[in-house]
Amino acid sequence: MAKYISSADYGDPLESVTIRDWLGAPPEYPVIDETLEADVVVCGAGLAGVAAARAAAESGASVILFEKCSNVQFRSSDFGVLGGKLSKRWGRDGTDKQEVVAALMRDACFRVKQPILNFWADHSGEDLDWYLEGYPDILILDECINALNKARPAGYEYCVEPQRRPNPAPYDVHSEMYPCFEISARILPDHGRVLKGNLRLAEATGLCRVYFETPAQRLLQDGGGRVEGVIAKAFSGKVYKALARRGVVLATGDYSGNRDMLFHYSPWLRGKGVMGIGLDKNGMVANTGDGHRMAMWIGAKMEDGPHASISHSKGGSIGMAQYLQLNLKGERFMNEDCGGQQFDNQLMLQPGMLSWMIFDSAWPEQLKYMIPTHGYAYLGEGNKLRAQVDDSIAASIRRGDTVAADTIDELIELMALPPEAARASIERYNALNSSGVDSDFGKTPKRLFPVEKAPFYATKIKACPVMNSLAGLESDESCRCYNLSGGVIEGLYLAGNTQGNRFAVEYPTTVPWLSHSMALTFGRNAGRKAAEG
Repeated sequence: MAKYISSADYGDPLESVTIRDWLGAPPEYPVIDETLEADVVVCGAGLAGVAAARAAAESGASVILFEKCSNVQFRSSDFGVLGGKLSKRWGRDGTDKQEVVAALMRDACFRVKQPILNFWADHSGEDLDWYLEGYPDILILDECINALNKARPAGYEYCVEPQRRPNPAPYDVHSEMYPCFEISARILPDHGRVLKGNLRLAEATGLCRVYFETPAQRLLQDGGGRVEGVIAKAFSGKVYKALARRGVVLATGDYSGNRDMLFHYSPWLRGKGVMGIGLDKNGMVANTGDGHRMAMWIGAKMEDGPHASISHSKGGSIGMAQYLQLNLKGERFMNEDCGGQQFDNQLMLQPGMLSWMIFDSAWPEQLKYMIPTHGYAYLGEGNKLRAQVDDSIAASIRRGDTVAADTIDELIELMALPPEAARASIERYNALNSSGVDSDFGKTPKRLFPVEKAPFYATKIKACPVMNSLAGLESDESCRCYNLSGGVIEGLYLAGNTQGNRFAVEYPTTVPWLSHSMALTFGRNAGRKAAEG
């Protein structure tokens, strides 16, 4: 379950939060109610933690898994992967891994570690194949029924499909300024059953014990500084000392639910809402940087910034299409030829963090030219899909998020924009289309569509809430954790959004749903490495 935290919950968005003591001090527990022992202790039962627990148990290690919430934690259903059986089946095994990695490095301004991306590229496909063993009866589809608006076959509630296959014919990933590699798989309706199935596989080994509603509180070290276990305290009040003979895996999620920590590392996000992941027994957001702080208390280094976060816009009534955008001044302010994350970054710089996407009734012929990324309103073939987008526009008009008019002047009035500025911006955009060159912002001609065919539409787009932060502790492709001096903290392994050096600056839309795939790949790897000791 997710909880939306509005900017109002944070008080004054301009309030200084850098002086607050978000790190705090490790709690003291003079009385231990029970001591546990295992080869590996895993903290966090999200995607990364469950993968780590299963991988460690299948390696022959005994495992203790602590989770703050009452059940496993997950969101959404998509995985961006390279290689593996599914990629081969779907004809995607020819994707150039190094081309994808090179694009991801550019997205992160070369502030991530390429060996981590290389490891993901080499293992993500086989890791998804392994993960799907958690629900062996899942139906594998060979086309994207979600995009084609087809019904799932009778009798199959759960299935996995290739996202956006077939792809729109005009799209050439190699010629794009912001390429989007269509290598993602979607589990419908979500991957919750697969995740729970993976936990059952871990428990079926007879080596994995799970403690829900029992968050890890602090790390324990031996005299040489090696991490040898954790202290965990159940919501019932019972305190556990869990000793790990081989290693501890921190997979406690991100820190976006920790107001002070989020604004300390990403002050530009102040004023935005946050979509917390998971609620604990008391109804509090669970992803509050617990693992980050536990490790920092023993000298672990937080990765350098700028920290990335997921806040990609999915656009409005017609998805995240690359149409003309006007801000509240009635001015065009950007090259719209980008994905939802880049767009949201720019939207945050505009008055009110709000804009209007403007298009006309020629949209059914134009959508196939848009970038097939997060929020893409893919039409595919057939009138059913046209009707689906028509319904979306109509619903948005009823909500007041979209306006429609028979003339440009009426449309401007409905948007409540400064008339002269907005009219001049639209006329200028149409003139650029006629010339075939966007000399103002450099938009590609293939998406430089004029606004000239009535009726005209405008969809209001607000800045997207923060869905999670992607910054973690200094790490490497072996999931090790590093201290402030650059040395390895022995016995400690990182996975999921507790692991750093995977993302930087922004969440890349180059590979949709890369965060899930990274959590799976490095969760599995962390479990194996911890089991090796």
